[in-house]
Order: sequence, then structure tokens, then C-alpha cells
Amino acid sequence: MYDGSNGWLHPAAGSNVSVSYQVQWGWGGNKGQKVVNASVYLEVREDNGTTIENHVYYVNDTGYISFCYSSHGPATLHFVPTKVVDQEGVEYNSTLLHTSNSTSDKYWLCGLNPSPLTVYWDSLNITSINAGTYDLGTATVVVQVQYLMIPEDSQVYPKNVNAATVTINGLNATFYQDGFYTIKLSTWFPTVDLTIEAPLEGWPKTTKTYSTAQIANRALYFQIAAGVLLTLGILAAVYAILRRRKHGERVK
Repeated sequence: MYDGSNGWLHPAAGSNVSVSYQVQWGWGGNKGQKVVNASVYLEVREDNGTTIENHVYYVNDTGYISFCYSSHGPATLHFVPTKVVDQEGVEYNSTLLHTSNSTSDKYWLCGLNPSPLTVYWDSLNITSINAGTYDLGTATVVVQVQYLMIPEDSQVYPKNVNAATVTINGLNATFYQDGFYTIKLSTWFPTVDLTIEAPLEGWPKTTKTYSTAQIANRALYFQIAAGVLLTLGILAAVYAILRRRKHGERVK
């Protein structure tokens, strides 16, 4: 059995996916020819191997089965054909063996050779945020955008998102390396409050908020506060001295 993809699909979470399989003979004189008027038993499995649904589909006269499936949220599901039953009631599965005669020691797997299909119903994910706040009046922000469900070691689809239009506080960030975007913001507040949006054509926009201290600005505010307190202390002392003199008190 062969699915109509390369073994995986990568739609946005919540979308409806059309899946098709072609059933062919894989051995003997009918090798490569379509199988018709058969029933295909298929399991839907989670990424941990748990079977969550079982389905039976009828093969049409073109040798194909097709069905639609959707996921309301991000999920990784595997569609695994487990057996085929032909119109004569003969069952084919991955445990069946065939030998040419009773004395032969040569065996061929002539049951079911399925092609499982993996579907990553995915969403964009802002996975890391770093704000450099050691320069006075500025914040250099770096964010990383990835697909949520694609594995880190994926060989079939890139984990990092390089074509998003990332905005930070409404300003366009610049793409500078695989999955990372950066921007330099001007701010004189003691904290940096960020609203990060990462839209990508054909995918729902993801948004994340983030807040951190502006280290350099806070140091400046502490210095200003210390200077104000010192000035107030001096003024209070001068006022006390003048008040004593006014009342004829001797200043020691």
C-alpha cells in the first residue's frame, strides 16, 4: 500500500486533510497491479503508539481508498494500514508468509506491506525570547520561531521557521539566522514590555507577551533616586540650621 505523499503531511492545526492510499499487488504475476473490491483496515495512532481509532475503508475500482481527517489542535497522528481483506475474504497482513512448496526453505513476505502516513497538525511557536538591556535607553531583542510539533531532529521538515513576518511592539523584526529574528528598540522605562507576533502565510498567527527589567535604565533610575534623596537630606539639614539660627539657637 502506498499513500499519496512522501510519508508525511504538515498542515495547520484545525485544518481538514484529505488522505488517499493505493492498494497494489506487491508480489507474483500481478505485481504492481491495483487491488480492487477489497477492504482496508486502518488504525489512527498517537505519537506514543496508542491506537485511538480504527477504521475500515472500501477500495474502489481505481484501487484507491480516500478519506478526510482533521485535528482541532496541534497533534501528531500516524495512519497505519493493518490488513487488507480481498473480495474472496482472504486476509493479508504483515504476519502472513508464503512458500512455493512444502519442502522449500525460501519464504517471502506476501501479506501486507503498508506505508504508514504521519500527519503533523501544527502551529507556530515562539520558543525563546532574549532581551539585551545592558545599554542605556535601548533593548536588543532576539526571538526564535519554530513549528510546535516538528521534532528537533526531524529529517523530513525543518523545525525552524524562516519566512515569518515577525513584529515586536508593532515594529518589523529582521531575520538574521535560522529561525531567529532581531530588533533594537528604544526605551527609557525601567522595564521592557514586549508583544511579539509571528504571522506566516497559510498559518494562524501566534502571539506572545514578555516583560523583563531594563538593567541599564534601572541603574540610572537608582542613581537619580539616590541623588534626589541626598539633595533632600542636605536641604533638610540646611533648613534645620537656618531655623535654629532664626530662634537664636547656637549651632554646634
